[in-house]
Amino acid sequence: MSYKNFRDHATSISSWFTDAMRKKYYIGQKEHGGRLWRKPTADELGKEVLDFVVYYAVLKDHLQRIKEICFEGAYQRGRWRDDPVGALLAIHNILEIGNEEGIEEAGD
Repeated sequence: MSYKNFRDHATSISSWFTDAMRKKYYIGQKEHGGRLWRKPTADELGKEVLDFVVYYAVLKDHLQRIKEICFEGAYQRGRWRDDPVGALLAIHNILEIGNEEGIEEAGD
């Protein structure tokens, strides 16, 4: 994305967050029976914090693998240097599916 200044960037982030939070809130209200402000939240918050840490760790792993694919494609001989389309597909698969092979994983 290209922004003219930091205000445009901040507005974009704020708009995205507001829309995403509102959607998530409405879904949560429906799933948990509404009136969140009248329910205990400490246990749920603890679970969400743990989920956040796990998702963050997985994202870091995915970004590291994407960096490796880019580096291998740009500077080294081998699989990705010889197959730039495959490298782009692998990056896409990591971002969209969670692995470079593009294989949907069942829960374990």
